Amino acid sequence: MDPDVLYVKLRKQIGFCYWQANAHVEAIIHFQKVTENLAQYLHPSLYFQVVGLLIRCNWQIQEFRKALYWAEIPLKNQEATSSTFEKLTNRKEYTDVLTDFNEPFHKDYEPIIGCVIAYLGFREPPTDPIETINTIRTTNRIWNRKLSVIELEYAYSKDCDDLLFPSKTSGSTARLPGIECMQ
Repeated sequence: MDPDVLYVKLRKQIGFCYWQANAHVEAIIHFQKVTENLAQYLHPSLYFQVVGLLIRCNWQIQEFRKALYWAEIPLKNQEATSSTFEKLTNRKEYTDVLTDFNEPFHKDYEPIIGCVIAYLGFREPPTDPIETINTIRTTNRIWNRKLSVIELEYAYSKDCDDLLFPSKTSGSTARLPGIECMQ
């Protein structure tokens, strides 16, 4: 494994262990090392995931300015990712920091909301950007839950098809005892 890749992965894992242990100051040290050594354009998902953890760590220790600093990084570098869902997650992090610390939404970031709305097919946005992001977030969560149910039902029915229908090679039904499938 490339030494730089090992360094980044190791720092992320150590930081995550500290984060889970509520040792946020120690976690921040390791997460910052990841952001210093990882090009956001090469691995935007990992980079923005670590930035999200930096936001939450600073938030937990009541370092508002630092949490806001990290929350603005993805907004300033939105071209690093083509994923609209990552952009939505980044807006969510920013909105959460603003809401908790009672700060207004920065006007420079409002056009980004329009891009997310257009891509995801939402109607005209509410006038308040924080309300808009919260509405999109809620709807996205509902869609994700429904999609998960559909995928699980499909996987379950496919598993049952494999168990209930005759195998093409043997001609026998491969039914396992105690397994009943919904029809």
